[in-house]
Amino acid sequence: MSRGDERRLAEWVGCHCQLGFDEFHVVLDNPPDESERVLRELDVPATITVETRGPVGDYYDGVPADQRAQLDARWMEEHAAEVEASGMPTCDALSWRQ
Repeated sequence: MSRGDERRLAEWVGCHCQLGFDEFHVVLDNPPDESERVLRELDVPATITVETRGPVGDYYDGVPADQRAQLDARWMEEHAAEVEASGMPTCDALSWRQ
């Protein structure tokens, strides 16, 4: 899963192609950039499947770290029952989407 990684995707795919990977499935989490276009335009010896998902839950783009910690704590309080029932190691809205 990727969000806002436009500047790193070409290098990441290229490196993994050199390692022998020839198939990628990339899930884009409501991308705020041109990640989808970058992936679709790559000229690599691999198949790249791109799944773009719409917004789900809270996003904290550009929020300072101290404020982000407070928002994450509040999110955990509000979603404690869902997190408990899922049995998943979730600590914030981002890990919940993943």
